[in-house]
Amino acid sequence: MRPWTDLYPKSMLTLVKTPLILWHLEQLFHLGVRHFLINTHHLSYKFQSFLQFHFESFSERGARMTILEEKEILGTGGALFQMEEHLTEKSFFLLNSDIIHRIDLKEVASFHESQAPISTLVLKRTDDPSWKRVALGQDGYVTVLGKNVFTKQPGEISYGFTGIHVLHRKIFSYCEKYSCIVNDLYPKAVKNGEKILGFETKDYWRDIGSPESFAEAHRDIIKVF
Repeated sequence: MRPWTDLYPKSMLTLVKTPLILWHLEQLFHLGVRHFLINTHHLSYKFQSFLQFHFESFSERGARMTILEEKEILGTGGALFQMEEHLTEKSFFLLNSDIIHRIDLKEVASFHESQAPISTLVLKRTDDPSWKRVALGQDGYVTVLGKNVFTKQPGEISYGFTGIHVLHRKIFSYCEKYSCIVNDLYPKAVKNGEKILGFETKDYWRDIGSPESFAEAHRDIIKVF
């Protein structure tokens, strides 16, 4: 996303005058989330100032925010590792900030709670070979995730992962400071008997990782939102 991200963290880029991070905060707040943990690294000082200014409206409505600065890259698992002491909830959402969606997260949360896995991944069926990296078994549990194959009969790889997880706090048992959720934490958890559930959505979702997709997201908002 350069040269934009030379000046701003990606989460501060605006869609129809609204920064990406505020899209997510509003959506989660309306779902009922009242505690937000936000991980920062790139241009952290600028992002923290921005968050502290804009979060006031959420604080006035009963929400609280914890900002965690990742001074060195820890990996996605490492970022999660430093969140444990700040979380008391049994289950929580973990979202990438460089996406936009209209997925019913309340439905995802209910689905997760009814099955009680260590993690639920929100998936979309896709024909894109560069994104199609997930397979589900007949029971709905993840059998393939990226390069990780969890069963002898994994089935067809038909899904892409949206970057939205619902996690049970026992995931912290598998966290390490320098690690990746997908390639380190999840394989260890499955090896220990844990289950990763897949939730297929047909709702709108888009990754905003390139200028082209960012431009498409603006066009989508006019039609979808």
